[in-house]
Amino acid sequence: MTLASLIPNQIDQLVVLDMAPVHYKERRHDNVLAGLEAVIAEQPKPSHVLRLCQY
Repeated sequence: MTLASLIPNQIDQLVVLDMAPVHYKERRHDNVLAGLEAVIAEQPKPSHVLRLCQY
């Protein structure tokens, strides 16, 4: 984020991830990851993706 503030004219977008070295007892993201893997495996047509972008 500091780099983005130093040279804002050279950075269009910035993704910030907060990752902590913590082991969680609950696996709350398994369904989300399974859904993403299913979409990748299916490789939807661009028209389907555009329809989803409306939501």
